[in-house]
Amino acid sequence: MFLAGLILLAVGAILAALAVWRSRRLPKWSGVPFAVAFALYIPQFFGSQPIRIGHGLLVAAGCMWLAVAMWRAQRRSDIRG
Repeated sequence: MFLAGLILLAVGAILAALAVWRSRRLPKWSGVPFAVAFALYIPQFFGSQPIRIGHGLLVAAGCMWLAVAMWRAQRRSDIRG
């Protein structure tokens, strides 16, 4: 059940990145690190500690980039009207 949940998490992240890619409001590449990080969630369990730390940094970077992109898109939308 744990593995199925992680696979569904990865699929959801990839679908979210595709939605970001197709949107005209967010930078296309902002969803890619997010999707890659969540797609690598299962393999990182088999890596050493530096690999797991690197994966955590990738997750943080992907989430932050996507959050900043959405925040900026919202601000542009509010300014325009």
